Amino acid sequence: LTLQVFEQALPFLNQLQEADPSLKVQNRGLLLSVNISAASLSNLELFKQIEMLCEAHNIKPDQLILELTETAAM
Repeated sequence: LTLQVFEQALPFLNQLQEADPSLKVQNRGLLLSVNISAASLSNLELFKQIEMLCEAHNIKPDQLILELTETAAM
């Protein structure tokens, strides 16, 4: 499910930035926050796939904010 979120959100983020370049903040671009589970942290393949999606959609990795879900932190 986590990968599906990125597969949908990153193209949309790119479309927003392409439609209105003024949305870029200090040459960084818009930010995207995504909640991830503790199980996702151990899936190194997931992070490789996210990196590939970023490249494919012209999104800088520093535009992503990964938030650990509260249940995972407990």
